[in-house]
Amino acid sequence: MKRNFFLLLIMTLLLSSCITLEEVPTSMPTIIQETATIQEQPSNTVQIIASATIKPVASDTATLTSTTTGTVVPSATATIIRTFTPTFTVTKTLTLTPTFPPTRTATPTKTPTPTPYPYILQSGVPVYLANFGYPDAGCNWMGIGGQVFNSDGIPLINMVIWIRGVIQSQQIEKVVLTGTAEGNKYGPGGFEAILSSTAVDTNGIFSIQVLDLNGNVLSDRIYFDTSSECNQNLIVLNFSAR
Repeated sequence: MKRNFFLLLIMTLLLSSCITLEEVPTSMPTIIQETATIQEQPSNTVQIIASATIKPVASDTATLTSTTTGTVVPSATATIIRTFTPTFTVTKTLTLTPTFPPTRTATPTKTPTPTPYPYILQSGVPVYLANFGYPDAGCNWMGIGGQVFNSDGIPLINMVIWIRGVIQSQQIEKVVLTGTAEGNKYGPGGFEAILSSTAVDTNGIFSIQVLDLNGNVLSDRIYFDTSSECNQNLIVLNFSAR
């Protein structure tokens, strides 16, 4: 009997010092969310990354993530659809309309009319006469003489007479004043210029013009002819005011 008592005491002590084990729940955990991602790898290899949120019977929540790498079975055909967003390049064609400056109509300018010279060739001249001032010279003389009259018909003195011409390729130029002719043979305002020692024929080569003492031109340049005839070796030519 004592032996049985000691055995019962030992069993009681052993049971009181035993660690209480938590009952393992017999129910399975609940999977709240499950996701899987397939990543394309080179050489027909895909990587499957799967993740799941598991809720056990207790209040704690755990996330289970597993990674599986494998080779795609050749018999399976995977279709990968890729979506592209097209990018458009807009090309604008500009049409330029040329702008021309307005057409301007040129306003014609009037050519100023030159003021006529105050002295003109007297009507009825030139006159061709025999050389009466040098009768002994005969045909060995050729010259020109005359006068310049104002608007009242009065002979003027100290008017410049400019004579130019050519005889046998030689330039002839004479400048004389009115009122200087010897013997008053052409009148009180007479002038005289010897052109050659021989009477010769010329046609429009000689010219005569009236100027004042300051060199201002007072008449047009008048061209005249000469003659080789002995009775026409003197040219008389007068000017008068307008």
